[in-house]
Formats: sequence, structure tokens, C-alpha cells
Amino acid sequence: MRRILFLIAIVLISSCKTENKNEENQTTKPQEPVSEIPKVKGQFQMFLDQFPTKRLPVKIYGCSDEILGLPKLDIKLSAKYSKEAEYEHIYGIIPSNGNYISTITLGEAECFVPTLNTYKLNGEKIDSKPIFIGYCGSDPCYECVESMTINSDYRFYVADTIKTSDCDGNFKAIAGTEKIKVVYKEGKLTEKGIIELTEEIEKEVENVITENKQNCDLRTLVEINSFLENGIELNDQNFAVFFANMKPSCLNNVEYSEFNNDLIFKTLKSNPKKFVAFLSRVSKKKEILDFVLTQLRNPIHDGIKLDSISLQLDQTETEDSQMKELVSESIKQAIEKSKLHMPTP
Repeated sequence: MRRILFLIAIVLISSCKTENKNEENQTTKPQEPVSEIPKVKGQFQMFLDQFPTKRLPVKIYGCSDEILGLPKLDIKLSAKYSKEAEYEHIYGIIPSNGNYISTITLGEAECFVPTLNTYKLNGEKIDSKPIFIGYCGSDPCYECVESMTINSDYRFYVADTIKTSDCDGNFKAIAGTEKIKVVYKEGKLTEKGIIELTEEIEKEVENVITENKQNCDLRTLVEINSFLENGIELNDQNFAVFFANMKPSCLNNVEYSEFNNDLIFKTLKSNPKKFVAFLSRVSKKKEILDFVLTQLRNPIHDGIKLDSISLQLDQTETEDSQMKELVSESIKQAIEKSKLHMPTP
């Protein structure tokens, strides 16, 4: 499972690039990030020199083995700037959208806790907040994927995707009792270095099929995602393979479910006409059609630009107008759901 998590991490780190391109269509454009990390002097610069430079977007999986070997902060250099220096590991320093310094450290826990810190150029701390949920851990009949993303517009999305099942007498998961939910927060880093976060929001993931579990192969998803992130247009064969790899029985595999859901929206965004055409071809298998439409009604995270996708679909001519309408209606339902979950100002 940890090997699979690493695969997902590599691919989804780049997934935010597509979201950032979509944001150019919004009426308000985010401020451009500072291209270079400001240079400071003295002990504060020595403290900052511990951190490698990271470019946005950044995605961190707190439970991944890949961050286990990261070095700790040097206590002598860091004690003045971090009260928890003894227990913090170095992740990186990121560009800021203002005249301040931003670092990310990882606090020691059952899963690492990403903490965002902002400083004035003289080393005085502006703000510091852990960007995590905290429900992931090791328990019987319980799986959890913990992720944190900072996008190029300095907005955050942090989520725990949780699968729970009833246990039998041997503490083994009972098939057919699985439930999946996503607990998440959103936030942003302001131009003054203030870290804003919402309260926790919980969303149940609609379940379609919970039995006859098959081999949930991620290789096709990795390949398709790689094409999209490298600007390679998907051809008919790519779409055919993607839909052939659609496995409703893998819904309760947390890694497959999260990755596949995100990729459904990305393939639709890349070419609405082909998406509708190939969904129409596989619609004879009702379970596949129901599965895809259910996924469209339930985006796994709020970083997906539903309004932009809906508009692009509406402006696309397709051969199967009825299928286009089913897809369009599913996305509109997702938009309405997202409005209900929006935090009040």
C-alpha cells in the first residue's frame, strides 16, 4: 500500500498544474509569486540555508515512506525561530506572494504533520500553522490517505480520505460494509504572511458497488495522467484504454478511487467531445455508466474547476446529445453540492 501511495504522490504533485491553467479564466487573477527567495543576513540566513527551495504547487503525503529520511532542523541554528525545532524535520522554503519568508517543516507524529511558517525578513515570526487533518493512523478495518496541497495561487487544500469497514472476530474487514468519506480544510496564504484555514468539512463519498473486488491497476491511470501533464493530446486509443480500465468494484480502494476520480475530470476537461463519445460506447454496461456519472457528481476534492468544465462541455458539439446531457447534469449537481458545503464568511 505504501508503494502505491508513493506512485500516487509522484503523479498528483503535478496534477495541480492543470488546475492553475484553468484559473486563468477567472475574473480575478492571483498575484504572481516572488520568483526568488529574498536574501537576509546573519543567523536567520543560516537558519534558512537548511531548507531546499521548493516550487509551487507542493503536495505532501504525511504518511508516505518517502519523507521518512528527511533531516531534522539543527537545534542550535533553529531554536530562535521554532519552539518545536527538536521535533521538526526540514521540508523546504517556498516562494512568497509578499515581502516575507515561507518555510515548511514536518512535525513528528504517527504521520508527519506539515507546518507552514512565515517570517519577516528580520527573522520575526509572522504566523505558523499545522496544515493537516489528523485522522490517519493504524487501526483494524481502517485505511486513510493524508495529503496537503499548496497551489500556485497560495491556496491550500488538506484532506484525509478515510475508508472504514465493520470488523469480524479476527479484526478483518467484512466485505460490503465499507464506507468512504473525505474530511478536509481549505485556506490561503495572504500577501501579509497570514495563514487562513477553514474549519473541518466532511463529505461522504457515494458508494455504487462494494463487492467482487478486482485488481485495481494504477498503471493505466499513471500513464494517462502523464500524457495530460506533459501536454500530450489523448488519442482514441488512450480514451478507449482509460474507459476499459474503469472498475466500479475498486471504489473502496482508497488510492484507486481518489486518483481515478481526479482523472475523470481531467480527461473530460482535456477533450469533452471524445469523453462523451467513449462514455457513450461503454454505456451498454450500465454499471460503468452509473459509476462514471456518480464520480462526476462527487468530485474528490474542491480544487476541481467544475464551472469551467461545465462551460466547456456546454460549448462542445457531440454526436450523442443525450449522453452529453447526462454528463452535464451530473456536473451541475456537483456544483450545487459544492455550494452547500461552502463555508460562510
